[in-house]
Amino acid sequence: MKINKISIVLIVLIIWAVFSVAYICRNSWNNFKLNQMRTAATQGYQQAIVDIAATANKCENAGVPLNVGTDKDGKQVTVTIVSVSCLQQAKQEQTNQTPAVAPKK
Repeated sequence: MKINKISIVLIVLIIWAVFSVAYICRNSWNNFKLNQMRTAATQGYQQAIVDIAATANKCENAGVPLNVGTDKDGKQVTVTIVSVSCLQQAKQEQTNQTPAVAPKK
């Protein structure tokens, strides 16, 4: 069997098409996985914020401590989150408990 130029070109084009389709499919799959990871991370961040806000709004303690990382010396940095409504509630309770003092004459 004699192979002519047209057969060689046709074989090369078929191989090129197969590799192109495989590359496009692989690239699309990787983009899909990356988008899924980004979506999951975003939902995780949002849920963490909702959980922190819900815990802070319970007003059961003096605040919610959050570890935000380390400073340049390697020490843990902690920030305490307090709900404004809890502060207002505590101020209102303090005002209600303070006895009224009659003005001096």
